[in-house]
Amino acid sequence: RICFNCPSLISFSLISSNLLRVADNAFTGLPLLKLLSLSNNTALTHAGLGSSLHSIKNPGISIYLQYTNVRNLDEHVFRPLVEMFTAAESSSGRIVMTEVKLNCGCDVKWIADDFPSQTVFYNAFCVGTLSALAEVG
Repeated sequence: RICFNCPSLISFSLISSNLLRVADNAFTGLPLLKLLSLSNNTALTHAGLGSSLHSIKNPGISIYLQYTNVRNLDEHVFRPLVEMFTAAESSSGRIVMTEVKLNCGCDVKWIADDFPSQTVFYNAFCVGTLSALAEVG
């Protein structure tokens, strides 16, 4: 965990730190977390995120993954967040993917099928086509 006994923590940034992997329970016990920035960790992949984002409970959180190597929107990694963001009536939650060249193959089919009008992934573009993720389907 990034912090024990920190239920009031609202912001956490770990930028340009050569992060490879995030522990599964890293964000447990942070119900008010509004901003999580893992930006500029160029070695961080979707596999390195694993299930670490599953414990995030604030539907208004902004998660910054820009300038990382999270090129796949693996369903196991991201579905719990997308479900939380889209289920909350006034959710402003988003995942910022600026300058991440996404591989938009079969790994994004779950988004197109189950969340066709999603606005969760911000500045998310597919490599090769430069199509916005919202246009894929």
